[in-house]
Amino acid sequence: MFNQAILQSGAASHVIKSEKATKNTEFLLHELGLEKTEIQKLEEIPVEQLIEVSVKLPMMSLIPVIDGEILPKHPKELLAEGAAKDIPVLIGTNKDEYRLFTVFDPIWKKEDQAAIKKRFQQTFGTRWTKISQEFIKGKELTQSLYEKLMTIMTFTHPAIHVAEIQTEQGSPVWMYRFDWESQAFNGLLKSCHALEIPFVWNTFSKHGVENFTGDSPGRQELSKKIHNAWIAFAQNGDPNINDLPNWPKYDLQNRTTLIFNSNCEVVHDPDREERIKWEVCQER
Repeated sequence: MFNQAILQSGAASHVIKSEKATKNTEFLLHELGLEKTEIQKLEEIPVEQLIEVSVKLPMMSLIPVIDGEILPKHPKELLAEGAAKDIPVLIGTNKDEYRLFTVFDPIWKKEDQAAIKKRFQQTFGTRWTKISQEFIKGKELTQSLYEKLMTIMTFTHPAIHVAEIQTEQGSPVWMYRFDWESQAFNGLLKSCHALEIPFVWNTFSKHGVENFTGDSPGRQELSKKIHNAWIAFAQNGDPNINDLPNWPKYDLQNRTTLIFNSNCEVVHDPDREERIKWEVCQER
């Protein structure tokens, strides 16, 4: 139903099983005072009320469901079986994805090391022992370290994994990473989640965008490159354009990745050491 796909900051990992989705549904219906037989009444409830109730669920609860019909298996299983083996893919993440979700969280200034360690342990669960061995090794547990690990776990590694699967299927894959840092809030946002969106769509003239990106004079030039690369990929299945360095396809030997920044450059296997360490930490 489509010729190619662009995956920005998300890569086939954010799904839930039917059992979990059913529990979420039952919770929402209870909060709205509805019975299971009254699903049709959802259409009569104001959207504001639906939003107010939905935020009571944990983050990332309202996502695609492996229901056995529309989504019969986990997307990565389907990809590994060749479900998209002929589909060119452009895929990537931002350097500091998880920064968006923690930068204004006051808890980091209040908690001591014991409380922060508990947060790390609760977040990473059974992975924590290996993560502490590979990434911590006596380092102080900080907000920036938490952000880095969450960025790898939630965004970077899933993107790389999908790129690997598609590459193994023989599909054309191009990888990117968006490193340009926002100047808004005195640079606190860094290269956070969603920052690439106004560059992709070239929407700096829209109201409020400057509050997110800042007003750095180089924004428009970088946006022109990204915007045109995305258009080229949509039109031709290949993101190469004259304004960017030659952008080779991704393969498992070089892992070629285009870094979007004030100076765009092609890098082989960026953050290779972190990638290898995270592979060790994966639950098998």
